[in-house]
Amino acid sequence: AKSRSVTYNSTVSTSTVNADVVGSEHPALSVVSWNIDGLHSKVSDGDCKAYIGSFDIAVLVETFVEECYDVSHHFPDHDNHACSAVKLSHQGRRSGGVIVLVKKWLKQYVEKIDTVYDQIIVLKLSKQLFQTTYDVMLIATYVPPQGSKYYENAETNCHLETLDSCILHLMETFHDFHLILLGDMNARTGRLQASVDEDSVLPFTDPLSPNSLLCETRNSQDTVVNDFGKMLLDLCLCFDLHIHNGAGEGDGDGQYTYVSEHGNSVVDYCITSAEFSDRVQNLSVAQRVESVHMPVVATFDLAHKDTVEEQTFSYDKFVWQAEKAEEFVQQVLSDE
Repeated sequence: AKSRSVTYNSTVSTSTVNADVVGSEHPALSVVSWNIDGLHSKVSDGDCKAYIGSFDIAVLVETFVEECYDVSHHFPDHDNHACSAVKLSHQGRRSGGVIVLVKKWLKQYVEKIDTVYDQIIVLKLSKQLFQTTYDVMLIATYVPPQGSKYYENAETNCHLETLDSCILHLMETFHDFHLILLGDMNARTGRLQASVDEDSVLPFTDPLSPNSLLCETRNSQDTVVNDFGKMLLDLCLCFDLHIHNGAGEGDGDGQYTYVSEHGNSVVDYCITSAEFSDRVQNLSVAQRVESVHMPVVATFDLAHKDTVEEQTFSYDKFVWQAEKAEEFVQQVLSDE
């Protein structure tokens, strides 16, 4: 055997200013996620309707309306994608329901991904929009609370398991992509944040366990961790996701997202892939009176783009020469 120098090329993603049309005309993407506690009364309120319509993307959950409900005349500047609210009993209103409104200027960058998962809408945002290496999957969801009648006829006791299945299906189909996860998860995660350590993969057991890969790096007015919160944190660990509530600019205190006479909590989230987290410029919890849930408002950076830099490096590699096999054996024997 002998050594020889071998040269390899590798690529490294960095961020530079995006001088393209999107970055110059639309340097940021405004997104709101809001449990509106019923759509009908909100679209009849001019101020509320104008507020929702001011965003590039609006995720509205607990709409209580069917998929066929037409919102286009209320939001003529947006395309809409809907998932029906469900009837849990013969009497009373429907429960749940998800609608995502998308400004028409985004049409060329957005593709609706058909799924079989209830209370979930998936939109693929083109990598050309963010100028990233991968496309971005935006998942809007409503997770019914623990103990809800919804689970009496469901295959699971927690809709976060359905969300997990949805993400796995997307990974099998599309392989590499970034994630944006928005909606009401009915999960309370305290101040915990998933911290993926590639050198120490441990099973998720309990958020207070010293063996869990979780750390209290977020601020939150809600310090409670419930069962659904543990499952959401487990999801974040499995898919390397970053919770933005209370973890950055705009929501330094970790504001309550649910405020009512029955109590306050943080259950409405903006979560992204950890490697995509620097694209969130700002996250805030707006103060509105139309619902007991507060809007979660995020601003995503479009003014920069990922560029791929090629790097060259070399190292010595041993190459086996068959014609010198006998010489090698003799050398080994003589060393003994």
